[in-house]
Amino acid sequence: MTINDHPEVKEWYKDLFIKEVEVSYSISKNTSGRKSYGELIITNYDKVITDTYPKLF
Repeated sequence: MTINDHPEVKEWYKDLFIKEVEVSYSISKNTSGRKSYGELIITNYDKVITDTYPKLF
């Protein structure tokens, strides 16, 4: 799953595999909202953590 990067979320899912990524949101009424944000990819397996995993975003 993916979810916004937040310390509390990291604590909730600390026993799973977490990959931090930056994503660009392009859907926003205001151009100031169109920027990169931290996102967490959380899985129950470590494939997503490896550097050889295909780029998702």
